Order: sequence, then structure tokens, then C-alpha cells
Amino acid sequence: MTPGDPPSAFVATTGGALRSTPGISDPDVLEARAEIGRQDDYYANERVKWGLRWFFVLWVGSIVIDFVVCFGLELGAFGPAVLHRLIPLPWALAVAWRVHRPPLLTARRVFYGLLVFDFFTTLWVASTIVTTGGMNSIYQTVVLFIPLTMIIVPASFDRSIVAGLLMLLTYVATVLLGTYLDPALRPDFHTKGAWVSFSFYVFAFFGMMTTMIVVSQILWSLRREIFESKNIGKYKLKRLLGRGGMGEVWAAYHAGLRRQVALKLLGARGAQGSNAIATRRFEREVQAMVRLSHPNTVRVFDFGSAEGGLLYYAMELLEGEHLGRLVRREGALPVARARHFMLQAARALAEAHAIGIVHRDVKAENLMISIAGGERDFVKVLDFGIATMLDESEAARLTQTGTLAGTPGTVSPEVIRGEPATPASDVYALGAVGYLMLAGDLPFESEKIAAVMLAHLHDEPIAPSVRRGELLSPAFEAIVLKCLAKSPLDRYPDAGALAAALAAIDDLKVWDPATAAPPPVTTTDSSEGEFSRDEMTRQLPSQRPPRSPIM
Repeated sequence: MTPGDPPSAFVATTGGALRSTPGISDPDVLEARAEIGRQDDYYANERVKWGLRWFFVLWVGSIVIDFVVCFGLELGAFGPAVLHRLIPLPWALAVAWRVHRPPLLTARRVFYGLLVFDFFTTLWVASTIVTTGGMNSIYQTVVLFIPLTMIIVPASFDRSIVAGLLMLLTYVATVLLGTYLDPALRPDFHTKGAWVSFSFYVFAFFGMMTTMIVVSQILWSLRREIFESKNIGKYKLKRLLGRGGMGEVWAAYHAGLRRQVALKLLGARGAQGSNAIATRRFEREVQAMVRLSHPNTVRVFDFGSAEGGLLYYAMELLEGEHLGRLVRREGALPVARARHFMLQAARALAEAHAIGIVHRDVKAENLMISIAGGERDFVKVLDFGIATMLDESEAARLTQTGTLAGTPGTVSPEVIRGEPATPASDVYALGAVGYLMLAGDLPFESEKIAAVMLAHLHDEPIAPSVRRGELLSPAFEAIVLKCLAKSPLDRYPDAGALAAALAAIDDLKVWDPATAAPPPVTTTDSSEGEFSRDEMTRQLPSQRPPRSPIM
């Protein structure tokens, strides 16, 4: 799955048996329906983006049709036809601008916007029909495709009827009124052939509209029934927390244990063809995480496969926010707090390094800041999805040729060059996270990924104290800059050595977590449609970028 997939795509990949839908008084169902409302908002916005792309393609193509009809068939004037094409364009441009900006439009607003679109589009096509022959125009064939817009965002039966009737009435009224007002077309009212032709298209439009109403209702209700009654193995899905290249993460409930968990899923599509690599990565992630027991590593409770080939594992459900979001909200952190976070992450990674596991995607978004045992500012290291074992010869084959797994803002120089990741590579990435906490920005940032990678290879980072504009702990700053050394030999060899250096700093007070404000109540992998510059793990395009100036 990709970051762009709508939530409903999960339904098509999981398989699994359905059971009867519980009654509407079931608290689980009420919670599921509240979540499906939020999912509807995301789904509606994504589908509108998809629909708008097709609209602009067809709009450009319609100019060619106008040219053929007006000059080739001589059924109207080209100028008025082109002017009619401009009717829905301002609305489409305004919607395109709005849906690409936060926050998400609600599904209700999208529906009303779609009503406006249906009205103007029908008015647009019907006006073109009037200018190209009226009741005898061949453009009436085009109007039959307008009801297809009803399945861009599936809606309930009553809403679909409203949309369908609006389109039908607009089409009939515009053609008849336009024919009556045009002296050249008015005789068609007394021509049997014109009425037969027009009636045929009206009934065809009604048939298409009725079909789309039924399809829209089926799609709308099916998503709810599946969401409200879906089980994955022993787990009942509650709400979607996040999605990425490796799968989806859901809040789920285990009735036997009476425990809420975060359930990470990899769909059956990941086990087929070239995507079998994703399956092996997923299995390796589970193998890595079940071997880890450090308190600062997210705990895994269970793993297995469900009907239909779906792979899953259950981990603790965390409340809090990831470090990337914390820095975006608060800016550069107090130095003692930054050391507190970095030390916890280093200790968690030290356990992994000690048993031969390299994380390979350390970044702020994979460090969850939560509350554990009443203690605030407790770090949990997440997502060993592209981790590798140092003694595993197959690991190198699980990255596609010509690509690298990692995140541009924190990837180490040797990994960019195509060399194997080592514990020192994780140290580099954690150093970049430490730099982010001290300076409020990553060491190297650019809109161009290639520019960021070149900077990792060749540029020395500006000291965090310079970026921040104030004197920092010299010892802590020196540790962060040592982590960012270009050569692995000049860094700490692993996270254990880094943790020891951080713990030995004597010019900083120990951070008191009680002084930290409680984090917003969000949950494990809770991306909810918000993607930062480093939110998702990305495959980097080139192993050996050319030596050229950064643009």
C-alpha cells in the first residue's frame, strides 16, 4: 500500500470472514461509526483529487471535440462552445486549490460541493447541446456520463437521489428552455423526430442515473458493514492509526485478553510477485522486535496470519505524539530535554545493536513520546520495518537494485554510497535527530532529495548553537556533531557507546519529566493524513550521486 491509498483499499486486500453486524447500541459499533466518519473525510478528499485530475484531462479533450463538431460537422459556432466550457472551470480550480490544503474537507462539505459540480457540469453540457443542435444534438450522448460522478464519493440512498434528480432536472430544463428561447431551434417543439430523439436521451439519462444511485448506495453501505464487523484473527479492528509503504496500523481489541493493542497489517498483495520482498521485510521486522525487551522499545505481544494471506503483529498501543510533531509544534527543545530523549533512544538501539540488529530508519517520526507508568517524556522506538540483522546474508537482497531504504533527512553517507548499514549508521541518524531537537531543523534540508543526499556526503553541518543563536552544552553539542561525522570510523561505533557518552555529560542538569506538558492524546503511528518532510520512509533514487554543486 502507499501513502496515497484511501482507507477503503484495506477491504480489498485483507480477505477474512465477515460476521453479522452487531446492533447499533453496541459501543464498539458506535465507536467504529465515529471512526468511519473520519475515514469518510479522508476518503472523500482523496477521491475528489482523483476526480479533479480526470476533469482537467477531459476538459482539455473537450476543446478538440468542440473543434470537430463545430468545424467538421458544422453543428454550431466554435466561440460560444468554448465559452460554455468555461462555466465549471472556476469552481474546479477553486476546489483543486482547497483540497490540497489542510485541514481536510468534511465528507458532508464534499457532498455539497459535488452537488454544485453536478449542477454546473450538467448546465455546461446542456448549454452546449443547445448551441449544437438543441433536441437533435449529438452532444446529448455526453450528458449520459455525468451521473458517473455519483460514484466518485459514494453516498447514502437519499443523498444520491438528491444528486440524481438535480442533474436530471437541470438537463431537461436547460435544453427545453434553450430550445424555446432560440428562434432557430423553436420549430423543434413541433417536430416529432426532435421529441423522439430528446426523449430517448432523457430515458437513457434516467436509467444511468438510477444505476449509479444503486451502485453508490452499495459502495457506501459496504464500507460500513465491513468496517463494523471485521475481525483479523483474534482482534477486532477499531480505528485506523496510520499507513505507510509497509502496511497499515490499526487500533484493535483482543476480547480474550481484554486489551487494546496497535495492530500492524501487511495485505495479501504484499506476498505476491515482486512485492514478496515486502512480506519478507515484514516477517523480519517481527523477528527483530520480538527479540527486543528494552523498556524504550515498543513491545510486541503477538503475531500471525489471517484468512486471505494477511500478515499482522500486535504491539502495545501508545498514547502521545512522535518527536517530529513535538519539534514542529514547540520548536527547538530545551537542551536537557533533548539529551533526555536522545539517551533513551540510544539505550533502546544499544540493545538492538548488541544482538546484531540495525534499525536503518531512525528518525524523529519513529520516536514516540508517551507516558509510561505515570512518567512523561518516555521514548518508545518504533518501526523496525527495514531493520537488518548483521549476520543475515539475505538482507542485502531485500532492497531493490538501484534504491536505498531510509529517510533522506537522516540517512548516513555510507548508506547513500550503497554500502551496508551498520550500527554506526544508526548513530548517524540519531545524531541527526539530536541536531533537530537542538536547532529545530535537520542538519541538511532542501526540497530536492538529491541536494540533501549530496549535503550528507560532502557538507559539514553548521553547529547547532549557531543555528539556535545561543550557547549550548559544549559536551552535548560535541557528541551530536561526532555522531554526524562523515566516516563511520569517526563516530561512536554503536548506540551503546553513544549512550555511555550521553550519560557521562556533566554540564547539564538531569531533565525532570514532570516539568513537561502532557502530550496531545494521539496514538501509535497516528499520522491521520499529516505528512512531514520525513514522515514516511522513502526509497532514495541514486546510490552514487554525482559530485555537483547543491542547487
